[in-house]
Amino acid sequence: GYGRVRAIVDDHGDRSPEAWPSAPVTISGLGEVPDAGDQVFVVKNLREAEAAAKERVTAERQRSLTRERVTLDNILDRMTEAEKKELSVILKGDVHGSVETILATLAKMATEEVRVTVKHSAVGGISESDVALANASEAIIIGFNVTASGKVRRAAEDSGVDIRYYDVIYDITDDIEKAIVGMLDPEHRMELLGHAEVREVF
Repeated sequence: GYGRVRAIVDDHGDRSPEAWPSAPVTISGLGEVPDAGDQVFVVKNLREAEAAAKERVTAERQRSLTRERVTLDNILDRMTEAEKKELSVILKGDVHGSVETILATLAKMATEEVRVTVKHSAVGGISESDVALANASEAIIIGFNVTASGKVRRAAEDSGVDIRYYDVIYDITDDIEKAIVGMLDPEHRMELLGHAEVREVF
């Protein structure tokens, strides 16, 4: 994201010409909402800022499109992975830290038979595009400390998309574990009840 800073407002609601280290301020003028830990760079003019932002967006898109090539060495692993059942999830959270924590937790919940795949994760409320993606990828939407508007809820109901709201991470893991258990194939066991001997056939 990039932009020209148009206003700096301190925690008392007063405009300020500058922001000191550790001072909480509200900045208006940026085209994107930054995540916690993002760096802010100052350049000479808006044209340089736009060029740098586009370059980073292009680089990020290239990384996301990069896929591991299929070779004779890894094709068996890929075939085995393809046979696994998949639990698809779209994750939306209130802050970047919560989203990162939940992503790390979900990554550890895969089993030999079921893998948990996060189709999309971001900070912010649940949107209609999230519902459309969930419908296309047969995913459930997890909202952590965020909500969806009435319009989005109606769209989810019309398309049969399941939206679940949480404010405790442990509740998310409990529900995901129950879903994984439900997707596992049942184990067929033979229980020996007794023996019979056929003495004669009529």
